[in-house]
Amino acid sequence: MRCHVKLFLPSSQNSIFGTYLVCPRNLLIAVSVRYSLLCVRLAAFESPNFETIWLLYRQLRMPSAVSHAVIGAVYHPSSADDRAMTSYILHCLDSVTHDHPYAGVVLLGDFNQLRNAALLFYPLRQVVKTPTRGSSVVDKIYTSLKIWYELPAILPNIGCRTTARCL
Repeated sequence: MRCHVKLFLPSSQNSIFGTYLVCPRNLLIAVSVRYSLLCVRLAAFESPNFETIWLLYRQLRMPSAVSHAVIGAVYHPSSADDRAMTSYILHCLDSVTHDHPYAGVVLLGDFNQLRNAALLFYPLRQVVKTPTRGSSVVDKIYTSLKIWYELPAILPNIGCRTTARCL
């Protein structure tokens, strides 16, 4: 079944890069970026077969080791094909880092039970260690910029949400 994609309009404070996928799951994926940040949506890497948003971030002054940051927001349903998702993610990362060899990577989202050996071999590091749903870590952040991160804070559920939030 195909999904219909609708784009969000920006607010006065933030530019929202988002897709609302009208699927059987009624899924919402959105990334909010402050207007003052130089960020470009990489729509060419988005696919109707995968629930992702890809962004390329560049500040006027970046650390010498990093030219850009590739940001991927991912939702991987528990019933989805792990190999296809992993292959897709690695293809996107390879393509962007081919054009920007000094780009750092931030990959975040709800990965459910995605087998992550290929992502860790890329090499990315998973920085969320505390359970985010029951006793499982399903909301994860993979990055090649681990030294820039503090341990994420896990915030409690709000209302009927079953997943804690990472900050």
